[in-house]
Amino acid sequence: MVHRVRGRHAVISLSGELDLDGTAAVMAAVDVVAGGRVKVVEIDARDLDFVDSAGLQTLLKARASVLRSGRTFRMSGVSGAVKRVVNLAGIGDVLLTDESSA
Repeated sequence: MVHRVRGRHAVISLSGELDLDGTAAVMAAVDVVAGGRVKVVEIDARDLDFVDSAGLQTLLKARASVLRSGRTFRMSGVSGAVKRVVNLAGIGDVLLTDESSA
């Protein structure tokens, strides 16, 4: 996982698998970037191959944390198996759209 900040836009890039083993690192990265001066927190999932229920829960928690802090949450690059799992879980309309708390 890599995170970078450009101006007021932070991108957290995920790769491989997002399961129970990776949840703490994702939340830590979200906390770091959302605690700064950014307006948008983006989860880049283009290199994410797998997500399980713990990973989905983490993405939902990340979204909630970002929105609570008054920032915009966005996911990008979601495709393939990850997109199917998100949609099968019935949370595609929540995770796959840009959202702001405003």
